[in-house]
Amino acid sequence: MHVEFAQQHITSLFLAGSIQQSTLIEILSICNRVTCLFLVLSTRDFSIDGPSAPVWRALDALPLKSLVLAVNANFTSSASTLNVFQNLTHLEISDDRMLDRPNAALEGLSALTHLCVALLLGRSNPLAVIRLIGNARLRLLVFRVIASHRRVWLFLDNHEIFDHRIVLLPITLTNWAQLGHGDMLVWELAEELVNLPIDQNKGHRCLSQIQLVNVYADYNDVDRDDEYEGHRCLSQRQLEKLHPEYIDVDMDDE
Repeated sequence: MHVEFAQQHITSLFLAGSIQQSTLIEILSICNRVTCLFLVLSTRDFSIDGPSAPVWRALDALPLKSLVLAVNANFTSSASTLNVFQNLTHLEISDDRMLDRPNAALEGLSALTHLCVALLLGRSNPLAVIRLIGNARLRLLVFRVIASHRRVWLFLDNHEIFDHRIVLLPITLTNWAQLGHGDMLVWELAEELVNLPIDQNKGHRCLSQIQLVNVYADYNDVDRDDEYEGHRCLSQRQLEKLHPEYIDVDMDDE
């Protein structure tokens, strides 16, 4: 009965924690109608030909439209040949190395319209960003950042990277609502921003962590965090207190 229910009714999955690979593959094979997946894996090798190859094959069998990978993805050019990416329209990869160099695999995803990757100053390659901007199929390009938004936009401006599709998000991932609900909520919020004029006081489009937390609080009908109500672009000093692990790599690009 449970297997039949999963096969017929589960279309969104949020999987995180210490999940054995065999268990993960079994879950993905049972929930074979999943179109939206958030996958958090504690593995250092998520390459197609590495130890996680069986997981990739399980993903390949799913009719995914939206995928969030919180892993060290090792997203090489061969990844774009997998079936899992042929119909994928929304992709987020939480891998600090994704923009270290231009990535032909990301550029080759023909169905992709929404992309989210981490942009780390002092590490991300400006050419990699420029190559992504050149993808006319993308309707939304989201960067998760740890630096202050002012520094990020100075970096983009210094490299003459201007595009109305760019939205900044905090580096911390936001969990979906219970039972996988709200799986597309962050994408929808970011896309709404792209369709609005840029706030002249900020000069860029962004969503703060507290905005996202409160949106999901409303979605789950729970109390909002009123202590920091409203929009906040944190200063560099505040960000370094929150994420000291990124201070060494997220340097000024000057």
